[in-house]
Amino acid sequence: MAGDLALVVGVDRYPDSPLNSCVNDARAIGSLLERDAIDGDPRHYDVRLIVGEEPEVEDLTRDRLRAHLALAVDKAAAHDFVFYFSGHGSRTSYGPEIVTQDLSGIGMEEVIGLIERSKVKQAVIILDCCFSGGFGNSLLLQGAASGSVWAGFERAIVRENFAILAASGAEEGASAGDELSPFTELIVEGLNGAAADVVGEIHAPALFEYAAPVFKADEQGPVFKGHYNTLSPLRKVRPEAPLGVVRTLKSIFPTGTDEVSLNPEDVQGEETEGQKRYAKLRKLRRYGMVDVVGEDCNLAELAAASGSVRLTPRGVRYRRLVAADRV
Repeated sequence: MAGDLALVVGVDRYPDSPLNSCVNDARAIGSLLERDAIDGDPRHYDVRLIVGEEPEVEDLTRDRLRAHLALAVDKAAAHDFVFYFSGHGSRTSYGPEIVTQDLSGIGMEEVIGLIERSKVKQAVIILDCCFSGGFGNSLLLQGAASGSVWAGFERAIVRENFAILAASGAEEGASAGDELSPFTELIVEGLNGAAADVVGEIHAPALFEYAAPVFKADEQGPVFKGHYNTLSPLRKVRPEAPLGVVRTLKSIFPTGTDEVSLNPEDVQGEETEGQKRYAKLRKLRRYGMVDVVGEDCNLAELAAASGSVRLTPRGVRYRRLVAADRV
């Protein structure tokens, strides 16, 4: 949507402990946020890409990143805003920080506070750095180390229509990679369509749901924090099933009807209502929204035996969205 803005930052070249994949991360994320993958390939976010890749250049200082952030949030007023960062993260007594090329840090409270005070409609922060799961945690809300059943659980607070996707927990490191960092690689897959809903929209919670289960218990644990009233998609792709096919669910399987019968005449003779329904059911089965009752067979064999077709769990979900006028 015109006016939506994304600030995408990747830093490889630090004076100490340089990285290899963070600039690639930022470029991959920026290119996906810039355009949807639907007919006409329309633009989506106005992407401001900032990378630190030259060994002898340290352009991304704390002051400069602060200025970039403040300007981007101001420009995104009344629109959607995304901030993506891939680079080093640090842990301080004041909370986690993202590390700039001058080895200074911008604290969680500063970034969160900037967005909290802004007029952006929806904000999504995606962080691929160590200790990033601490973003959104208010130090004032954290419990004592002992003496409470809730001790040790982190407490976060974020404004409405705000989400944080973090590569790792507040006390954990985040792995870098050769081409892409492991967490960002999954976010890229999700934005390419793996995390899309039935109408082809990709939202922040679905991105987390796609990425988080891939990591094992002894690896970094991605963190999601959010407070939503309305959801705007981060990206749109072509739906898995044509929406015209999905909408036929409403007439063939009205609410309360999860199974319908087929008859031999549905595949024979002149074109009838039964034959039209049979043709629609073939398409619905192709997209996994219906299946046969009993032994697996094709629909012609099922019709010859006067068998039945039922909705799959996917079909139930699609029908619910059709009934709600989401499709």
